[in-house]
Amino acid sequence: MDIEHDESFRLLSKNDSLAQVFEKEHSSRVPGIGSGPIPSQIFGSNSQQLGEGAQTQETRKVLEELKAELTVEKLKRQAVENEVASEKVKRQKMENVLRYLIQQ
Repeated sequence: MDIEHDESFRLLSKNDSLAQVFEKEHSSRVPGIGSGPIPSQIFGSNSQQLGEGAQTQETRKVLEELKAELTVEKLKRQAVENEVASEKVKRQKMENVLRYLIQQ
């Protein structure tokens, strides 16, 4: 096969009616249907939905873990605040005792 014959064969193949029908697919249209609907509208997007479903499930799992961590941190903070309040009460009592002793 020489180069000219190979090139003309390629041009004929591109212009062939079968080649035009089964040309390279574009994401914006479905072969044989036209440029209106996109493949996911015709065939559905099950694979994409499955991926999104798994992603949503993973997102929910992470969200629940973060909520649990937040609850733990809130409880820790409350415990520290309670301890601080208790120490303030103790300090106030000690100050009152010292004032009493000084006045006596």
